[in-house]
Amino acid sequence: MAGQEVLQIATDSALRMRLTTLPRLADTHRTHRRRGRNGPLGLLLEARSSGDAVPDSGGNRKLYNLLIGGGLPEPAVEHPIIHGGRHLARADLAYPERRVAIWLHSIRWHLNHLSFELDHAQQTEISALGWRTLVFTWDRIEGQPRWVVEQVGRALALPATA
Repeated sequence: MAGQEVLQIATDSALRMRLTTLPRLADTHRTHRRRGRNGPLGLLLEARSSGDAVPDSGGNRKLYNLLIGGGLPEPAVEHPIIHGGRHLARADLAYPERRVAIWLHSIRWHLNHLSFELDHAQQTEISALGWRTLVFTWDRIEGQPRWVVEQVGRALALPATA
């Protein structure tokens, strides 16, 4: 899985930076693959459609894979949360039908005055609308993956609120 995850993260990065597109990757793969063999890139391309959102970071991809690998349903990626026509937040991952929003916060991107204020305001606002907000750190994902999956599973098991 580690090799496939590295390929996923590299592909996500290339797509985010607009260095390629999924159709261009598929064309290149068809041209260069060995006859009768799909390989890791082929498997990755089969699992995606051109309309899929790309995780905003390698950490978000890792969290996504952790949840799927832990037996949870597939979450929405980079999910916008809109209320009354107003964009309130974009969750790294979400289960919109259960009103569960998930973020991965890092010291690098979230431990500054602007992010600190914005993160808390967004989470408070969507919590007031009935969303459950879960925030994980890289250390938790790496060091306590089972705990992370359990927390998300518990949130999904609770009744959704309006």
